[in-house]
Amino acid sequence: MSQKRRFRVLKSLKPVWLTNKCVRLLDKKRKPFVKYKYKDHPACVKANKLASREIRKARKDFERKLATDIKVDKKSFFCICEK
Repeated sequence: MSQKRRFRVLKSLKPVWLTNKCVRLLDKKRKPFVKYKYKDHPACVKANKLASREIRKARKDFERKLATDIKVDKKSFFCICEK
C-alpha cells in the first residue's frame, strides 16, 4: 500500500509586495535595536533608513508591475484588491 503524502500550503505571513531583501533588512533592523535599546543610536538609524528605503522601493515596484500588467493579467489585480 502506498500512502499519498499530503502537504498543506501555508499562507505566507508577509504581504505580497514585500520582497525577501526587505525581510532580511527588517531582521537587520531589529538586531541593533535589541543590542543597544536606543532608537537614536547611529547603527539603528542607518538600519532604519535602509529598511524604510527598500520597503518603499519594493512597494512602488510591485504597484508599477501590477499597473503595467493590468491589461493582460486582471486576475492578480483583483486578488490583491480583495485583501
